[in-house]
Amino acid sequence: MDAQQTIRSFIAITDQVIREDGLDCYLPTLLVPARDHVMVLEGVPAGIDQEGFAQEWAAEHVAPGESFLLAFRVDEEHYKVVSSMDGLLQHQTLPADAPNNSFKLNPLRGSD
Repeated sequence: MDAQQTIRSFIAITDQVIREDGLDCYLPTLLVPARDHVMVLEGVPAGIDQEGFAQEWAAEHVAPGESFLLAFRVDEEHYKVVSSMDGLLQHQTLPADAPNNSFKLNPLRGSD
């Protein structure tokens, strides 16, 4: 599976989980495709910046240069996907209330 197919599949699965469980219950999720490894971050402290917390957590579990996908809730209606595939770091914030069949990841610069 190429990088774009992997990203599409990850977003489709994330959408399905959110539809079934609700965005309030969605936990930050990390996929490391080369290792066929999925991790879920439980116990995020209330009131903490989930984005920064999830990105720090992911960095602890991904080797330098290793491709990964990370999804986490950003507000009451959206979640964000951060993708590092083939050395290209990108992100997109997606609505949780609609299937995300089309997407365009944006280059990640600084703390975007």
